[in-house]
Amino acid sequence: MVAPSSPAALALPSGDVFLTDELVTLAHDEDELRGALAHEVGHVVHRHAMRLLLENSASAPVLAAILGDAGSAPAIAALAPAVLLSSA
Repeated sequence: MVAPSSPAALALPSGDVFLTDELVTLAHDEDELRGALAHEVGHVVHRHAMRLLLENSASAPVLAAILGDAGSAPAIAALAPAVLLSSA
C-alpha cells in the first residue's frame, strides 16, 4: 500500500471527523474504514485537537516573555484562564 500524500483522516476540535476520498480508495474493506473512523472519534472523545491547540497557544506567552514583547500582554492575559483549565 502506498502512503497517501495528504491526511487520510482528520478530527477537528468541533467534533467533525473527515475521511478523505483517498482513504476510501486505499481501504481494502469497510473494517479498515471503520477502524480509521473509530481512531478519529477517539481523538474527539479525548479532545486531542483542543489540547494540542491550547498547548500550542501556551507557548506564545512563554516566547513573548522570553523575547520581551510587551505588546502581547493582553493576549497573554486572555490565554491564561484557558491554559490553567487545560493543565492537569
